[in-house]
Amino acid sequence: MPLLSPLRRQRLLQIGFAAVGVGAVVVADRIAALLGVGREATFFVLGGRVLGGWSLGIAFRLQFTRSTRPDPQLRWLFALPAGIVTVWPLVASVLPAAVRATLPGQVLAEAATLAGFTAVVLGLALALSVTPGRRRN
Repeated sequence: MPLLSPLRRQRLLQIGFAAVGVGAVVVADRIAALLGVGREATFFVLGGRVLGGWSLGIAFRLQFTRSTRPDPQLRWLFALPAGIVTVWPLVASVLPAAVRATLPGQVLAEAATLAGFTAVVLGLALALSVTPGRRRN
């Protein structure tokens, strides 16, 4: 008797790949911030984004393997957190200054840093959530 069902094991792998992708972006951005402005910092920023995108692509590629059936909830597991992080800088910009002062500055900075990456994740998840329907004329 297997410890995890194939669907659950696949979901854990996919979420793990997505977490590694986001982690790569965060770590690369922090290294770039320590290096300052320059060619090396740009290399780390772009490298982190490429690694993050590749990792996310692998997570979604696992969705289309023939060994297990597709998981319809996976797209929402990616779209909901990505949507929240993507719109957070916009929401924070319209909050009153008194409310913004009570929020941790590090959280706001990380959300602003990740917003570009999570926007890509959100777009990918939304595009993959479209299912073919019957055409009616």
